Amino acid sequence: MSDKKLFYVGVIKKIVILLLVVLILGMIWIEINFVPEIKDVNSYFKEYGFECTEDCSGHRAGYYWADSNYIKYIEDCGGKSQSFIEGCITYVKKTNAEIKEESNYFMSRGFWVQ
Repeated sequence: MSDKKLFYVGVIKKIVILLLVVLILGMIWIEINFVPEIKDVNSYFKEYGFECTEDCSGHRAGYYWADSNYIKYIEDCGGKSQSFIEGCITYVKKTNAEIKEESNYFMSRGFWVQ
């Protein structure tokens, strides 16, 4: 290959690497900024029927795991820790309630929601 072609191949490789880095950083930024941070943790889980002790770390872990893995059904919540499972169930209940509320909003305005 000529020197000119080698130069362009090198530039293209650098651009691809740069784009991959930007993509990965963007995905990390989205994960950090769009997973909700639960402020008053104990009352949050209590609202959904669960009581946690100390810092609620098991409940939080289950909640964030369910969010990261797009869990939709309580049956998909599993694990070795009861608090982890309860956190997952809280996420599913909260998400289902939000979907139902949104569906009711559109149905009340004459839109059919599937």
